[in-house]
Amino acid sequence: MPKTKKKKIRIILLAAFICLFFVGATFVFINHKKIQKTLSVEFTLNHFSPRGASGGTMIPASCESGYSGHECCVTSWSPSTSSYYMGVYFTQTSNCGSTRTVEGTAASPPTPVSLSVAQSNYCIAGPGATFSWAISDPQSGDTQSAYYVQVATNAGFSGPGTVISTGKISSASTAYATLQGVLSYDQKYYWQVMIWDNHNTASSWVSGPSFTTPKHPYPTVDFSWGPINPSANEDTQFADQSTVYGGSSKSAWSWVFQDGSPTSSTQQNPMIKFLAAGAKQVVLQVTDSDGYACSRTKSVGARLALPNWKEIAP
Repeated sequence: MPKTKKKKIRIILLAAFICLFFVGATFVFINHKKIQKTLSVEFTLNHFSPRGASGGTMIPASCESGYSGHECCVTSWSPSTSSYYMGVYFTQTSNCGSTRTVEGTAASPPTPVSLSVAQSNYCIAGPGATFSWAISDPQSGDTQSAYYVQVATNAGFSGPGTVISTGKISSASTAYATLQGVLSYDQKYYWQVMIWDNHNTASSWVSGPSFTTPKHPYPTVDFSWGPINPSANEDTQFADQSTVYGGSSKSAWSWVFQDGSPTSSTQQNPMIKFLAAGAKQVVLQVTDSDGYACSRTKSVGARLALPNWKEIAP
């Protein structure tokens, strides 16, 4: 083969080799750039700390340098909100043009604390109770948005023993009062409450102190006196007309007389005098044999004493 022809072939092969080298190098360079960009986006996105159980921040992560100096970072969230919670999905967008959908982190649940129960005033009402609690939440500023109260005659809150089950009530109130006629006398009750915070995150059930209602109604106190409008320093007879219940008996009386003589008495039906004219308050407390006590106050109108007249012969 002529030397000229061999030389041309070598030149062509060299040129082809050079072309292939540059094409390959360009391909590797471009793909290396793409890999760097993807890695950088994922690196930065994974460093974003959403607001949740471990704290976190609303502010997008700052751009981080790395991977041969290329920078990619989260530039926006959609939708924009101050809370990122489980079940809520957001789209992250980076300044590298990449996007991905992420789920917010789980919110720390609230806890009902300081549970207490106050029973009704049994001198004016039947069995009833007011249940109270406070909210404790690890996330500062969170508030209660709803509550759920259950009251039962068994600690398992099961079967027909559950007498109150409110369901979820949307309210910031931290107290619940029963209606009259729901609870019964001589019965032990258990209660529990669940609350939700303003992110709709629910607490666990928390039980409050159990309580027992009285065995029977408290005394109904009443009394009378005569004369109806006594004069000052006139003997006035008082009579107890109270009623007790549940097979109990009256065991004690406590009278208090305003401007009276005497000013008090433990007799069932005392006789006293009022030392001055005017409206006088009289209080009677009656205690039954089960120790249940109630009182009642009434006003007695005492008159000025009539002058003593003496007839004189003309």
